[in-house]
Amino acid sequence: MTNQKRIKVTWASLRLCESGEVMVCVKGNGSPRCICFESLAQLGRALSEKALTVRKWAVAIPRDLSILKSVSLPAGDMDEAAKMVEYEVPSLVPLPLDEVVYGCTVVEQQDSLLDILVYIVKADALERHLEPYRAAGIVAKRVTPDVLAIHGWFIRAHAAAGGPAICVLADGPQCHLLSCRHGNFRSSRVLRFSADTPGTASEVAREIIHESRLIDTSPEEPTAILLAGRSELISRIDEQLRSLSDEHGVTGDVAVLRCPPTSVYRCPDESSPRQDGRLYGAVVAAGLLELSVNSKQSHANLVPRGYLAHQQRRALVANALRVAGMSVLLVLLSWVCLQTANRRLEKACRMVNAQIAPIEQLAGGVDRKRQRLRATQRQLSNRGRIAELITELYECTPKAISISQLDVTWKPEGMFIDIKGQADLLPTAFEYTDAVREANLLQTMQIVHAQQIPRPDGRSVVEFRAHCLVREDGAAAKP
Repeated sequence: MTNQKRIKVTWASLRLCESGEVMVCVKGNGSPRCICFESLAQLGRALSEKALTVRKWAVAIPRDLSILKSVSLPAGDMDEAAKMVEYEVPSLVPLPLDEVVYGCTVVEQQDSLLDILVYIVKADALERHLEPYRAAGIVAKRVTPDVLAIHGWFIRAHAAAGGPAICVLADGPQCHLLSCRHGNFRSSRVLRFSADTPGTASEVAREIIHESRLIDTSPEEPTAILLAGRSELISRIDEQLRSLSDEHGVTGDVAVLRCPPTSVYRCPDESSPRQDGRLYGAVVAAGLLELSVNSKQSHANLVPRGYLAHQQRRALVANALRVAGMSVLLVLLSWVCLQTANRRLEKACRMVNAQIAPIEQLAGGVDRKRQRLRATQRQLSNRGRIAELITELYECTPKAISISQLDVTWKPEGMFIDIKGQADLLPTAFEYTDAVREANLLQTMQIVHAQQIPRPDGRSVVEFRAHCLVREDGAAAKP
């Protein structure tokens, strides 16, 4: 099929087959599906053209690339055992610790001991194996032996595999035989199986029966035999198993599992890919995807330490950039919120000012009227008293004196009257003060200025100014 639809996923797994084909497994609509590429170069072109976009890659390595060692450790769980493995590796292989990459899985829990399998790979061999993937633009975040991927697929495909089970994957000239118990991988073997050679199906069936006897089982817990692969090969193995089981008295359920569906990716100008090993690659890729997506067998990850350190640095840089971006965004959003709040406040203030302006105008008018009223009240207050003062003043004023101006003022000391007038003679003007002393309301008078001014007819007149204090008991009330 020609791939027209773009695929974008978080996890994808791949297995490089011996024929050169690349089997890629992605998860869509809840179920995995496999896509067969003719080569890594074709996969690289699909990645560069964004026909396939993957964030995290999981890669399966051949079984013969790793060395398996069984170790029993006094550990309660796999996390604790994984920390102890580092001290056990130098005794398992004659290589320095910095020249190998290792991972481990659980085999069985025995009281206070934990049986584990340690997968050891030479670091330079793993680098050479991963180099073609890097050339195609694929950086593996998880590297797992293919036997664990096959085991993971069988466990997921058959729920009864939680007990003792023999898993058989027959595809092409090889037949992979795996044993497991309680969902844990125990061992694996590779058998030669040719459909054209008579008797090979019987030999495979005998090996399956022999392997089932090696597993410590009880009648209450029979061994499940799970078969998957090419239909013509599986049918022969199933037929031989049934005949040999009756002969050797072996009991166990035989289940034939369907391999993951596979579609072929190719461009119009490329030839059709080959068929050899496709089912094996699909099973490995599907099982590896299951382990990666669900974070199973995390301690079996064989990613080189340099890759892990590089990925950690990239993750730290990405997180720092993400935090910086979020901080800038938060500051920007805070500024926008403040600006929006300020605009809302300004708008509310303008509305309030618009409502207050008429009130201020009205209040200003009222205040001006109030001031005028107070001035009028001051002018009209004690008008009767002022009239009495004026009356008394004129009564006390001698006839030789004429008053031209009279001003009444209020000061903190009391009420004062400023008088401006004329007299015939200067002594007459000064005698005016003696006349005021007999008044009832007027207390004292003082001539502050007196000047004799000649007239044209030869006579003269005296102009004077006097300052008179009203008595306290008779003073008008202060405004």
